[in-house]
Amino acid sequence: SLTKGRAYLFEFASPDRMFESVVQEMGDGMSALIITRTHPDQLRTRYHLTQTPFIWLAQSPGPDRVDPANIQLLTHMTMEYVRKGPSLIALEGLEYLMLNNDLNKVLKFLSQLRDEVIVEGSILLVSIDPRTLTERQKAILERELEVIKE
Repeated sequence: SLTKGRAYLFEFASPDRMFESVVQEMGDGMSALIITRTHPDQLRTRYHLTQTPFIWLAQSPGPDRVDPANIQLLTHMTMEYVRKGPSLIALEGLEYLMLNNDLNKVLKFLSQLRDEVIVEGSILLVSIDPRTLTERQKAILERELEVIKE
């Protein structure tokens, strides 16, 4: 069970465990916003998330999509959602954000989001494959977020 006002790092090769937690929390009545590299239709079908808003990290323009290099827009959209009331924010695609941005910008985004989640009594879930990180990157993320490992 996850605690409101906390931020968690799911260190798994696959994001499945994080998405299972999203479904469980939503079953308990929490609203969620999912930021993902995976196409939202795949996740909607797999996890029955028909009413859940998504932000797809994609370079092609379209509705509910954000270019991964536009971290300012992603920050704005995410903060706006969190400020509406206690909610769950799930991020799958951190590696993709790190490829398209300076690491410090990505870490600043995560820190701002973590702080806002704490203040608003929300929950932040971040999924990452630990094999994609350097030791330094992993240490920084593990310091900012509560780790859930395989």
